[in-house]
Amino acid sequence: MLFTTQALLPTAMPLVGGYLGDRYGLLSVFYVIAGTVLVANLALLFVPDVERPAGAAQRRMSRQET
Repeated sequence: MLFTTQALLPTAMPLVGGYLGDRYGLLSVFYVIAGTVLVANLALLFVPDVERPAGAAQRRMSRQET
């Protein structure tokens, strides 16, 4: 699902931006992008921070080598 979103949205956004720019002016495109960035940054506040014990990455790498 995440990959699909990452692949489809960049394809559709120039069309959406072009429509908004033609219909409402280029300033509306700026406001939509600024709002999207603001919402994405606010969403990051609610993502839990996963803490891993010290050396966990090193142990994982050594298991892959064997």
